[in-house]
Amino acid sequence: MPVFTAFASANGEAYTKENVLVTAVSSATATSEISQEDALEKATSLAQQLANETAIYDANVINEATSISTDLENYNVTQIDSPPDLTFYCSNSISINAFTQTKLYGNGSNESNLQTFNGPLFLDAALTQKIGKWALTQTLYNINSKSTRIFDRTGVITFYLPNGQITTMNNIGVYKRSDGIYITLPGTYLQTILGGTDEYLNARGIVKRIVTVNSITFSVSIYLNQ
Repeated sequence: MPVFTAFASANGEAYTKENVLVTAVSSATATSEISQEDALEKATSLAQQLANETAIYDANVINEATSISTDLENYNVTQIDSPPDLTFYCSNSISINAFTQTKLYGNGSNESNLQTFNGPLFLDAALTQKIGKWALTQTLYNINSKSTRIFDRTGVITFYLPNGQITTMNNIGVYKRSDGIYITLPGTYLQTILGGTDEYLNARGIVKRIVTVNSITFSVSIYLNQ
């Protein structure tokens, strides 16, 4: 008796408690002794089930993370009420950035990751007008020792702009997506400027970053103390 095999993929959707759409893609293979069409129907049904479960999982992780990031939105700085002095955009896509990752071991299973990013800065959200570069070195801690799948991170980002450099901390938490990728928790983040060069040598102020769900692009706004 012949055995028919089919492969299918499907898209799943779920919404966070903030009514933000989260998408996921899954695939599956199934067999049937009845027909090729029956095998395909089984594979499609299984792929859809997996995609829906994956989207729901990611949405639940984001819901859990929201309570962590929301407090940062109420950072009490008066200059945030004014227009930013600078606004530009970055992407965390490894297709346009140089990315490295080194596994760090300590105390057995308490494994951490040392990561670096180096890529272009853009003037526009469409990522078409390059204006500089950015560099990030960061450590993700204890990625094998937590059940919440939300992990601590510390690092430093430097933005290389036409008139000088601006450096700030990157201690925003990350969550491990269902496909194994570590993603910055969605939210609005405000952090102080640590230092700069050239025109920004003695700069003080706030760096505001906005990270949205299902996007590899995030905005950066600079508010300089006058």
